[in-house]
Order: sequence, then C-alpha cells, then structure tokens
Amino acid sequence: MSACPRLVRSASKEGRDARSVRFGRSSLAVDHHAETDKVLVLESNAAFRLDGVGYGGLGNLRDVGLQPPADWWLRSEVWTWRRICSTYPFRRQAWLKVKE
Repeated sequence: MSACPRLVRSASKEGRDARSVRFGRSSLAVDHHAETDKVLVLESNAAFRLDGVGYGGLGNLRDVGLQPPADWWLRSEVWTWRRICSTYPFRRQAWLKVKE
C-alpha cells in the first residue's frame, strides 16, 4: 500500500471538533491487492453491519469463515486503499511485524 498524501489542515478548518480527530475505530489491514488497490480489513464495527469480528464489507467471521472469500478484491463492498485514506484523513497507521 502506498502512503496517502497527508492533510495538513487543522481539525477546526475541516469543521471537525478535536474529539472526532482523537477518537475513532481500530482495524487491521491484512491483505492488499495491488492491481485493484482493494484492502482486506479485519475489524469489529457496527457501522459496517458487523456485530463481532469480521472482514470489512464482507461480513462476520462466524458467517464467512476465517478464510476470506475467493476473489475478495473483485467485490464492490471491499474498499480501496485510496477510499480508506480519503474517508479517514486523520488516521494513524503502524506496521505490524509478524514472526512465524
């Protein structure tokens, strides 16, 4: 995933209060399909019709299984990295190094 351009506007200029900038949701990007720019996101967020842990746009793990559906990157419900960046301009990111 390439880095998205950072916005340098302040929260007040964007019409957002400081609370909306500090608080948000947590998610893990577990895969990125470079050709389509789609991102497989693991999260738990009622706003995206999840009532437990699931894949954003695809559904709860208990319904879809631990493995994401085949060709998940072709589904319109799955967001692109650019859409994530533009929807959450004040997000914080970190790389997670996983050892086997």
